[in-house]
Amino acid sequence: MTRARRSAAPGGGEAGFTLVETLVTMVAATIVLFAILQGADVFRSTTEASSRRTDAQEQLRRTVRTIVTDVRQSITPAGATTPLVPVGGAVSPSDLVVRAMVTSGSGSQQGWIRYCVSSDGRSLLAGQSTAASPPAGACGTGGTGWTYGALVSDRLRDGDRLFTYTADADVSGYGCAASSTGPCLPPPSAVRGIGIRLAVGQDAGHQPLVTTDAVSLRNRTP
Repeated sequence: MTRARRSAAPGGGEAGFTLVETLVTMVAATIVLFAILQGADVFRSTTEASSRRTDAQEQLRRTVRTIVTDVRQSITPAGATTPLVPVGGAVSPSDLVVRAMVTSGSGSQQGWIRYCVSSDGRSLLAGQSTAASPPAGACGTGGTGWTYGALVSDRLRDGDRLFTYTADADVSGYGCAASSTGPCLPPPSAVRGIGIRLAVGQDAGHQPLVTTDAVSLRNRTP
C-alpha cells in the first residue's frame, strides 16, 4: 500500500495550518472584531447623548431668550401700569400673558403673547391672540381665541415653578416681602420683574437641564 504524503512547501516545511491553529485564529479574530464593534457602539452612544444634550441646552437658551425678548418689548395697555395682563387677573407661576406686537394674516398689530404650561404639566406652549383683551380659557384649549405652538413637548419639568415675580417695595396686603420671589404672587400692577426657570428632562437616569434668567418690565408705568 502506498501512503499519501502532504505536499511540502519550498524549503522542506509543511504548507497550511492545522485545524487547531485555524480555530484559535478564528476565535482571536472574533474577539478582536467584537471588541471593535463594542467600542464603536459605545462611541456612537456617547456621541448621540452628547448631541442630544447640546440640542436640549440650545433649545432651553433659545426658549428663555424668546420669552425675555417678548417681555422686554411688551407694551403697556392704555390705562394700565404694566404690560402684564394675566388671564383671570392674577399672576401665575405657570402662565404669563403680556401685551405685545403679534404677527397675523393682516401684518403686525397689537395683541397678546402667552407662555403657559399644559394641563398635564409636561409641555410649554406659546400662544398669541389679537383680541381686544386676553381671551379666557385653559392653556392649550382650542377655540378660545388663542393660537398655540409647542416650545417644549412632553419633557417639561417643574412647570409650577416656571415664573417668579419681583414686586414693588410696598407689598402690604398680599403677604410678600419687598422684592421677594418664589411663592409670592403679587397683583399684576405691583410686578417689577419676572424670573424664568425652565427645566427640561433628559433620558432616564439623567437630571433635568435647567436654564434661568430674569427680565424687568421696562414699559411699566410708575
